[in-house]
Amino acid sequence: MKKLIMSTTMLFFFLASWFGRYTPVQLDMSRPDTIQAEIKGEVIRPGVYQIPWNATVQTLAETAGGFTDTADLDAVNLSAVVKDREVVSIRTVPQTQETTVSLSSATLEELTKLPGVGPAIAQRILEYRDTEGFASLEDLMNVKGIGEKTFEKLSPYICL
Repeated sequence: MKKLIMSTTMLFFFLASWFGRYTPVQLDMSRPDTIQAEIKGEVIRPGVYQIPWNATVQTLAETAGGFTDTADLDAVNLSAVVKDREVVSIRTVPQTQETTVSLSSATLEELTKLPGVGPAIAQRILEYRDTEGFASLEDLMNVKGIGEKTFEKLSPYICL
């Protein structure tokens, strides 16, 4: 009789724990429909914006009014997906030298603004101009430190 009571009690506890243990759990976690992202730099209205989930940098920029004329779009992946709380920075296009520098009349400061020309090479150009003079642009390759590759980089920016 004791065995029967013990067995029945154990069966009761086992069944009671079995049914409470396996209650269904709801797994459909909802995610927000929008995220927040900040865009700064070369856009019309920099700031923090609400954009749809899985939106691209292009979508974020359009939300901010679009890019300015000086935006460096080559440095940005416009199809990249923006993450929640991400900061996207749009850089300015690097400035290029638009005017030419005269080898016959340039100052030391003007020469150092040329790509690849530092103060030492600029001083050598001035010394060569004072002693030999420049009859052609190719004479610049006679200056110590300026070879063919440097001359090719400089040729769009220099004149006689």
